Amino acid sequence: MLEQWHEVPALRGDHPAAGDRSLTRHAGSAHGGQVAVQSAQRERRIFRDPARAVRRVPNHSLPRLIPANRVAGLLDTLPTARHKFVLALIAVRALRPKQISTLLLADLDRSTGRLQVRSSGDGRSDAVRVVHLDEHTLLLAKNMLAERHERWPMSSNPHLVLSAVSAMHPDASPVDYTMDWVADLTGLNATQLRRDRILDEAVETVDPVHLMRLFGLSPATAMTYVRTAHPDRFINDPRRHNVASCWCTPLFAQAGTGRHI
Repeated sequence: MLEQWHEVPALRGDHPAAGDRSLTRHAGSAHGGQVAVQSAQRERRIFRDPARAVRRVPNHSLPRLIPANRVAGLLDTLPTARHKFVLALIAVRALRPKQISTLLLADLDRSTGRLQVRSSGDGRSDAVRVVHLDEHTLLLAKNMLAERHERWPMSSNPHLVLSAVSAMHPDASPVDYTMDWVADLTGLNATQLRRDRILDEAVETVDPVHLMRLFGLSPATAMTYVRTAHPDRFINDPRRHNVASCWCTPLFAQAGTGRHI
């Protein structure tokens, strides 16, 4: 930009619009141009910043929805009841793999459809939230427990989800909390599926509190998803919007959306 201005006799006489035009032609270099002009100001070479009206958008990594055709039918591709139950917890309830690996048998109450989840995933008893499971996920849990009893009837491991390694060793570590098999079997890793579920819910609501309660998100994280789903609604302070929350059914139960697992 400065090379193009070498014929200008004095920067202090340049109009702000010239700076805007130059920065527009150099997308991605706005910050560098602002720094250069600010340095010239400090040295009292110019008195007004030609780029003062330019706003640089931070380059944040925003969540994106997975195409519906990639989500559809994922449960049918999995070989065991354990895999299907775990995938439902990730893709429907947006649990982290580490949280799933620390679940205990006592955490699941099938009679009330409640699952106690340790929010931090580190096994602390003082960081527990209750997740309400729908009928389909409860059916998957029932099938998984039946499969568990059939394969390892003598297992005394207290964890809810077992593997062939940990089933007969109560003191062994639970299932691998990285759960790389999710990507191997579905082509989508657990983080992608979890973010997709939250963003899918955010599309249906503009209430970050709803996302915080449903998925146990922090306020900042909930706002990231809502802003991503509704960028046009948050030009002003989103706290001034009075929008009612919207409770939505799980992905595999949403009729007509095409986003079924």
